[in-house]
Amino acid sequence: MQRAATHPAPEASVLVPAARVVGPGRRERRYLERIADLRERVEATERDLQASGRELETRSRELATAAGRLQERERELEVSARVERGAARYVDRLEQRLDREREAARQLEQAQKRLALALGAVQRENELLRERLAALAEGGAGPRRLSGRPERRGSWLARMLGRRGGGRTRPGAHRPDRDDRAGA
Repeated sequence: MQRAATHPAPEASVLVPAARVVGPGRRERRYLERIADLRERVEATERDLQASGRELETRSRELATAAGRLQERERELEVSARVERGAARYVDRLEQRLDREREAARQLEQAQKRLALALGAVQRENELLRERLAALAEGGAGPRRLSGRPERRGSWLARMLGRRGGGRTRPGAHRPDRDDRAGA
């Protein structure tokens, strides 16, 4: 049947006017134009969505990178804070050590001053002993005077009787002043 419609028979064409091809009407053209316009809008929206998706992915990557940098900065800040606290503690320990060393140096200096004073006193005493020894050596004092003990003065009565040493003598001890008297 289609064949007949597309190729009309010679007899039918005489009697029936040829079919005219009729296109869409105004309503249909507007409908088709509207469909084409909507398709263009959908395609533009899809392109915009794809572009927005790419932009969103780019922004997402940038945000992730920024978040990573922020975390890195926070770690660096934490590390620097720890280093600062550690440095402050180290400085405090160094200051305490310095204070202890200063105190020890002050005490050592005081001990040196006391030692210098004691040494000066010993030197003075040594000089006095040398002078005394020299005076004794010149005066011809006996061994009793060289021993460093002071000479005993004896009692008042012994001095009145002319005895020098005074005091008691051991029995049997030789006393030259008595021998002289005994012989005389």
